[in-house]
Order: sequence, then structure tokens, then C-alpha cells
Amino acid sequence: MTRAKLLPVLAALLIAAVLAAPLAAAQAEHGPATDKIVFIRVPRDKAVEALLTGKIDVYLYGLRPAQAARLIGNPNIKLYTAPSGIVDIILNPAPVEIVELKGVYTKAEAAKLLGLPPVAISYIEANKTKGTTYVELCVKAKTLPPDANVIREAKGVDINPFCFRQIRFAMNYLIDRSYIVNQIY
Repeated sequence: MTRAKLLPVLAALLIAAVLAAPLAAAQAEHGPATDKIVFIRVPRDKAVEALLTGKIDVYLYGLRPAQAARLIGNPNIKLYTAPSGIVDIILNPAPVEIVELKGVYTKAEAAKLLGLPPVAISYIEANKTKGTTYVELCVKAKTLPPDANVIREAKGVDINPFCFRQIRFAMNYLIDRSYIVNQIY
């Protein structure tokens, strides 16, 4: 290789080494990018002002659409869109009535004694030592034996449809989850 061709290659390598030196020095430094992080609580209604005035650098929670609209176009603020909040459908399976029966019964026997179909009993537990049966009902009992002890009853409620396991399971087919995911979120 001639000196005329070798000189530009050596010059390029020298320039690259000079330019890369500050980068290598910066990467050699270890530790955090800052010495201190301060967390402060900012109510949602004051978050926009806190961001605009520099009181806070980051707001990690959801803003209302009108608040976010005030920040759009501001070169000093970057907005990230993400689903937020909690959306639940709560199906309360609480029993309408809880009774304690004298004697040890199976589910079918307790249902017959109370004048209800077995499906109306959401939970049953027999205590052979005490000689009692604890029964949770989805509907109020039509008849109670005279020695039955009502432990708890819902006032003004005769039936809780969500106490029935089959109804709670059927709710899975009533809700179009695909529509919620694709259209709402």
C-alpha cells in the first residue's frame, strides 16, 4: 500500500479514536444517573400544574382526558397512553340466610327439611360432635324446624341469584370479553 493511500486511513483512525475517548470515559463511570430521587404526593387535580411548573418530573398515575389535552403539544412533556384503573363486575355470592339445624344432615336431607331444592343450599357442614348442621341458603327457607337457629338473615332479601354457582358461571357467557378488550380498551 502506498503512503498516499495509507495517510487518509491513519487520519480516519486517529479521528475515530479522539471522538470515541469521551464516550469510553463516560461509560467507565459507575453509579446512578442521579444522587437522589424524591417521591411526593400530588393530587390528580394538581398534577398538570405540577408538571408544567417543574414541581414534578414524572406523574405515574392516570390523568383525566381534559387534563391530558392541556399537555398535548408541550415539547417538555411526553405522554404515554395505557389502560388504567380497575374495571370489575362483582358477583356477590353471599347467602341470604344461614341456619343451624339440630341433627346431622346431608345436603338432600337438609333441603327436604327446609322445603327447598338442594341447589338452594350453597354450603353445608355437619358437626357430628355437636350434633348440628350449619347451612347457608341462597333463598329464604319456606319452613324452619322449631329447633332451628337462624344465625344470620338478609333483611328485605328473599333470594340472591349470584349465590347460585350455576348463575355465576352463566355470567361468563353473557359478557363479551373480546368486545371489551378490542373496542373499549
